[in-house]
Amino acid sequence: MTVLVKLEHPSFPEPMEVGRAPFLMRFVYEGKKESPRRVDVLDQVNDHVGEMEKIIVAERQPDPERMHIDYVTKRGQRAGENVILVRYLPVAVPPADDLVRGNLDWRAWCMERVGLLREESI
Repeated sequence: MTVLVKLEHPSFPEPMEVGRAPFLMRFVYEGKKESPRRVDVLDQVNDHVGEMEKIIVAERQPDPERMHIDYVTKRGQRAGENVILVRYLPVAVPPADDLVRGNLDWRAWCMERVGLLREESI
């Protein structure tokens, strides 16, 4: 199954394929936010933020879209695949840059954020 993520932000117009879609995700870009030269999503646990990359922290939205795509291969064979599209929105109050650059600090911030959200829903 293919998992695509879409950040609802003008700098990230296209969905990107990922290996997983956690509740909180770091999206990175180089260049200006309005017209970035390169965009990426840090979906793997050991992904690191590059020196020149700027970060957008986003939260997964409920109810991912599930679809089946039919297509014809280059050899003329019919094929299909299941796809999940997960949408993300930038967090309203992003954490400080130094908290999202290092993986240990990032994980600690995520655990704290998820804990606060659980408390709010009770």
